[in-house]
Amino acid sequence: MNISYYNPYSESEIHIVGEVVGDVFHAIELAKGLRSARGCPTVDVVVASGESLSYSTDGVRVHLGWTDVSGSSYHSVGEFSGPEGLVFDHFGSWSEVPSEWLISSGVAKVCVERFVETGSPITDNVRFILD
Repeated sequence: MNISYYNPYSESEIHIVGEVVGDVFHAIELAKGLRSARGCPTVDVVVASGESLSYSTDGVRVHLGWTDVSGSSYHSVGEFSGPEGLVFDHFGSWSEVPSEWLISSGVAKVCVERFVETGSPITDNVRFILD
């Protein structure tokens, strides 16, 4: 699988060839350490089938974006509500989603594990809505 994120300090994309789900979580931790005025960088994961998962976080709340093999894109809907959305760095661009699209990092972890195993992040605890 291919894992990538943007380093806002060197203004370059980082690409990692991953073999196990631990590689994804390692990249997420590295990206969280690169927080800038645009927030934490998004980590994108692409598996062999061509499906992709984007993981954006502030360290507590997570937004997941999923593109399936047909090219349809979905976003997570979750556990949070209120006026404070999530601001994150999507490959050098300021991006923001509403709080209703956010899930906890623990719930997101299960989705990432499922995605790496099957190509789909869908679990019993998270809904994904077509964009």
